[in-house]
Amino acid sequence: PFVRIKIGSIETRTIGDGSIPYEIFYYEIKEKIYKNKFEIYLWYHEKKVSSYFLLNKFKEKFLILPGIFLYTPYLLIEKYKLNYLQIPIGRKHFRYKDEFKVLGRNPKLINFEPKELDHANKICKIFEIEKNDKIICVSVRTPKYKNENFISAQNANINSLMKGFDYLIKNNYKILLMGDPYDNLPQNLHKNIITYSNSKYKNGMLDFYFIGRSDFFIQTPSGIGEIASMMRIPRLIVNFFGLQNLLSYEEDYVPLILPKKIKSKKDGKFIHYTDQLKQRFSLLSRRMDVLNNNGYKIIDNTPEEILFGVIEMTQLINSKNKLVLNDKQKFWHYYNKFFGDEGTDKIKIVDKFYSENINLFEKNI
Repeated sequence: PFVRIKIGSIETRTIGDGSIPYEIFYYEIKEKIYKNKFEIYLWYHEKKVSSYFLLNKFKEKFLILPGIFLYTPYLLIEKYKLNYLQIPIGRKHFRYKDEFKVLGRNPKLINFEPKELDHANKICKIFEIEKNDKIICVSVRTPKYKNENFISAQNANINSLMKGFDYLIKNNYKILLMGDPYDNLPQNLHKNIITYSNSKYKNGMLDFYFIGRSDFFIQTPSGIGEIASMMRIPRLIVNFFGLQNLLSYEEDYVPLILPKKIKSKKDGKFIHYTDQLKQRFSLLSRRMDVLNNNGYKIIDNTPEEILFGVIEMTQLINSKNKLVLNDKQKFWHYYNKFFGDEGTDKIKIVDKFYSENINLFEKNI
């Protein structure tokens, strides 16, 4: 055919699935990496939309039509496996990882209109955030995410980050709490800890604005972190569960992680991190009850361990050399051998946590 029309679905249910993969794909097409000169891409989005702000920005870049016109044809394409008519992105073709490094060569896809910036400035005045203030955005996953009726191994307690917050405040940072509202915060919070997550002002545009203004983003594993990647902001991910999941992370924007530990209830011993890879714990389940019933206890990072991560991340961001390589941590040699080309050379485990638990990282290698 002279022109081939392809149909694709934008995964708008969650901010993670429906964000950075589409920016990566947009720039791959723009740079003609696939050399498809005569293809037209038609998109529809899911009924549930987690961020109308992001969807509206995508509408400026993608040809998005009402789902009533494209949903049935898309189902037929999947049913009869007509892959040549399907845009190679979606549940089966995630692109969290920037294989061709298009993000670094191109500007952010998200830009703010003057009226959006005016609104953001008004909210900054309400929160007493000045133009030159240094800010750190933080998001901790809780059961309020998707109104879950179970406890996920990706969850954590916001109060375990308070020692890290104290360090940041002493270094003249203001901290914005992002994500779902927190109902267990101390009553005597420092004035520089801003509970944006619990406020009536929270919306999709401000999520992107504040994360884009921050020096770095602190999070537990969840899709909101992909906003940081879209805004080219580095992430410190604490309480990381399932190290094999790093295969889908764009390493240029995740310089540091702090993994959880897993203990065997049978003998009371911690499970070596290489054995965690072999046993693929995150594929077993992310539900704490299922993991417990299978004989495992998941151990969250301590406040002190998180403080180590915050200190190292702050030093990294403020250093002249921001290039991070993990070759000095032997665990990653094993990791990259285990996963081959899908491994990582840049994502690193917080140094102090690694050295204090070196037997869990290197003994079996």
